[in-house]
Amino acid sequence: MRAYGFSIDIVPDEVFDRTLRAASRREELSGTVLALISYDSGDGSIRYEIPAVNDFTARALYRLGF
Repeated sequence: MRAYGFSIDIVPDEVFDRTLRAASRREELSGTVLALISYDSGDGSIRYEIPAVNDFTARALYRLGF
């Protein structure tokens, strides 16, 4: 991602969680951020899930006859 100009910082889990929760409260970011959060386990930890999307691959394979 750095090769594409994104600034990537390695941070402790606590900083990541705090930043993600803050972003989820911002209207312009909440839809994107909340889509990444699978569920809150209730013990203070959050599990994050980034969904896999294979639409492009499926269409390409379909065009190739698979």
